[in-house]
Amino acid sequence: MSLQQTYNAKYITIFAITVAIFSTIIFYVLYGCNIEIEHHEMSCPIVFYTAYYPWKDTLIVGLISLASKCGLVEFNSTFSYYIDEASKNTTELFITPNMSNITLFPVSIQLHVIKGTKTYIYTPIGPTETYLQPGFIYLHGGGGVSGSSSYYDATLRYLTHHTQHKVIVPEYTKAPLQLFPEVEDECLKVVRYILENGEEFGIDTNHLSIGGDSFGGHLTLYIVTKWNIINSHKKFKSIALIYPSIQWLNLEFESYNNRVNDNRILSKKMIANYLSIGISGNLELVPYILNSTLPVLSKDYTAKRSKYPHLFHEVNWNPPQFLINKYSKFADVFLSPYSNFLFQEDLSYLPPTLIISAEYDILFTEGLLFKERLQQSGVEVYHHVYEKMFHGFTYLHPPIVRFTDTIKSLQDVARFVAKKFYCARNIMAKSKNHTNHNQNRKAHRNGIKRPKTYRYPSLRGVDPKLLRNLKFARKYNKKGKKTDSKPVDTPKAPETTAPQPTTTTTTTAKPTVA
Repeated sequence: MSLQQTYNAKYITIFAITVAIFSTIIFYVLYGCNIEIEHHEMSCPIVFYTAYYPWKDTLIVGLISLASKCGLVEFNSTFSYYIDEASKNTTELFITPNMSNITLFPVSIQLHVIKGTKTYIYTPIGPTETYLQPGFIYLHGGGGVSGSSSYYDATLRYLTHHTQHKVIVPEYTKAPLQLFPEVEDECLKVVRYILENGEEFGIDTNHLSIGGDSFGGHLTLYIVTKWNIINSHKKFKSIALIYPSIQWLNLEFESYNNRVNDNRILSKKMIANYLSIGISGNLELVPYILNSTLPVLSKDYTAKRSKYPHLFHEVNWNPPQFLINKYSKFADVFLSPYSNFLFQEDLSYLPPTLIISAEYDILFTEGLLFKERLQQSGVEVYHHVYEKMFHGFTYLHPPIVRFTDTIKSLQDVARFVAKKFYCARNIMAKSKNHTNHNQNRKAHRNGIKRPKTYRYPSLRGVDPKLLRNLKFARKYNKKGKKTDSKPVDTPKAPETTAPQPTTTTTTTAKPTVA
């Protein structure tokens, strides 16, 4: 064998050994991390990482598990530990003091401590910074046991930029450190302080909306319901619910059994784990939740089941007297009107509502039923269903992954929230600006199309495309570019020719009501 052949064989051997080592690591990452996590019952299986999430996040989660095996990091069996660690590579940059230098969208971020809770306030950069701005409170999901505001950074930046609202994000304490309803009450304290002292943060409390995804949808409805009791005169302008968790009583809806399996991002078993940890602090309630053996044969439940028979599925409900005492104490939680908004008697107190659902989401059916309940209560409701989408698709952004429907769904939320605000502001403008109104009428009689001008500071710096879609742009030409030129009065037509007023048809994108 020649020297050159020996040299080549040496490097081929090194290359083969390297490939074998990396293949072993990847195999452990794809399969071993799931075995590791399922072995510890405190955490929920995250098999979905290998099937649906990109290889980067899968690799990070696996390496964390591998590092814990080698003793390089302290093992923590909570599910939120893995989610937070897996997202650190993309979100750690967003929680540094130099947040405003990141150019994903022109926004600035401030950290405040409100009622003992860390709260991030996203502010759109532009001329509106010096004025009171409308606010949008966003409550992130995660089942109440995982997730953080930093994981939603790209989503929050997008909503801030496209709504021109201040976006307020409470970093609430997760279970099992706090249980129901302590988590909900912590968020309520933050929201209440903002409603009563919003000017301190540059927020116009008369134009405040609220929303959230998944568990954040549950928090949203809890806060709106409680606030309606505290102060029914000062209401939110709108609420946006993204595949919300609306009820905890019945896990036998169609979407729970036919639309997902245990390998999906959110399964019935994971919901049972979340509920058990959030209510009791451990997993002792999981078998009772999965087997539907909850003490729900009370008079209150029986009355609701007879009134709304289509919302219930006959399963093996057990009377309270046949339950072990340590489980019967949780009956009030599952029957509480603050955990089962689908079964509330009256929902007419809710403001205009947007519901976004995914076709392959375990929470799809209850979102559809909640839309029907809102319509029956006379609430203005819009329901958007995204086909072939799954739970959690709205916060998947690069460098993770991005779907076209992710951007579309966030556009729906931004347009809905902004539209409810600008509708109210333009009603005020029309009632106050009589001079401008008279000038418009005079110009119309002379056959002149005079652009509408509503000179409110909050309209400055707003995305022209968004305003044009909402028909509230203030001086934009046909190409959507801003112009400061004043309308020129054209000479009046000769008497022999009748003046022909100019008519313009504007198509407004409106949410489709299912």
